[in-house]
Amino acid sequence: MTVEPDSDPVFVGIAQRMVEKDYASALREAADALFASLTAAPKQAGDERRDRTIELLSFVEIAAMGLREQCVPPPEPLPSPEVACSFCGKGRGSVNLVAGPDAFICNECVELCVEIFADQKIAKGQA
Repeated sequence: MTVEPDSDPVFVGIAQRMVEKDYASALREAADALFASLTAAPKQAGDERRDRTIELLSFVEIAAMGLREQCVPPPEPLPSPEVACSFCGKGRGSVNLVAGPDAFICNECVELCVEIFADQKIAKGQA
């Protein structure tokens, strides 16, 4: 938004507040000027008054958007789901994973389970 130096001092003041990122003050000044413009005796010609009102509404809209951006932090990005073994925690890059209904198991944990079951069978004499 560019404001000419010889422009209306109200517009210059509002624009300066927005350059300073003081959107609350800019919004307040624009709203006050808009109210004054709409409630003043119709001294200005119709087109001039309409143009001033439109310009003031533009300032109100821009200041309100700036104020909202300052007050409402952007949403946190959702974490990307890291797929990892539910038993040892190793990720997809270092092991092969098999998906279950609510868990993952890697090839190394499967091999360890096979060894454990084999040892248990030997210990029970079932080998």
